[in-house]
Amino acid sequence: MFLDWQCPACRAAERAYAPVFEEFSRQQPGAVHVEVRDYPLNRRCNPYVPVEMHSAACEAAAAVRLARPNGTADALIAWLFANQEQLTPAAVRSAAATIGQIHDFEAQLTGALHDVASDVALGHSVGVGGTPTCFINGVLARNDGGTTLFRPEEIRRAIAIELKK
Repeated sequence: MFLDWQCPACRAAERAYAPVFEEFSRQQPGAVHVEVRDYPLNRRCNPYVPVEMHSAACEAAAAVRLARPNGTADALIAWLFANQEQLTPAAVRSAAATIGQIHDFEAQLTGALHDVASDVALGHSVGVGGTPTCFINGVLARNDGGTTLFRPEEIRRAIAIELKK
């Protein structure tokens, strides 16, 4: 799943899909693996977007990456989604320190953005044009209406079909 932490549709998808993923995790432990990739809608770290949409998306992507080893990524993601409308690069830096417990954010930022760029390049190569974009077993997930934003029951059904293969 390609996401932008400052994207309202990504927040909606994450909230809608989390119970589906948790359900599969309970019913079939280890059968479903959710991999989140970064696709910030900001030209500073994603040259494939036509206009800069989210001013703090690059810093947010880097902060989440740097919070993962600290075990604080989930809390930071929750904060980013809850504060999307007020996000600025400075606000993300502050949250990275306080919530993400990343005390050397500036020193690690360039390396983290390099990793974000790898996700962006991958996304571009497989046809990601916006967020959220979901792939199930490597196949771009599109519903009957042709959109990539699924209702939870569509995600559940698509995963169940793949698990039967």
